[in-house]
Amino acid sequence: QKLSEKELHQLAMTTVGQSLEADGYEFLAVNSAPKKDPQFVCTKDKTLHFVVVRHVRYPQNPNEFDSELMNQVKEHAIKFKAKTYYAGVGFAHASDYDKPLSKNEPYAINFIGIKEIEFPFAFTCHRFLPKSRQDAALPRGCSWHFIQRTLL
Repeated sequence: QKLSEKELHQLAMTTVGQSLEADGYEFLAVNSAPKKDPQFVCTKDKTLHFVVVRHVRYPQNPNEFDSELMNQVKEHAIKFKAKTYYAGVGFAHASDYDKPLSKNEPYAINFIGIKEIEFPFAFTCHRFLPKSRQDAALPRGCSWHFIQRTLL
């Protein structure tokens, strides 16, 4: 029997949750519903952290994320003076990556840890902009209108 998307999301949540716990994060809230962001709200060193968890199946890259979504979560986190992170978890069948994932069969996990999403972040350019708001160099293809809206 194949693993469902819900089951894969739960495996991703477990993987990320164990990693956060091992790194000393304390959980304030856990939202295990897929696409109900952020999935983890934690504290560490008196700082609030929002963590978005997504899973993918091989051959997709778990480290690629939806820039627009992460920008929205980051804007929400700023209201709470929180840092924002993305946690992508990839899954594949352990013996043959091209084989479908099934229950009661081993699987491989591709997870390199949480990735901080810095601000300002321009999702239309898929690049990080300088942190300084003064004299910010415009990446090719970005407009002042968009960047000003992002920085406000």
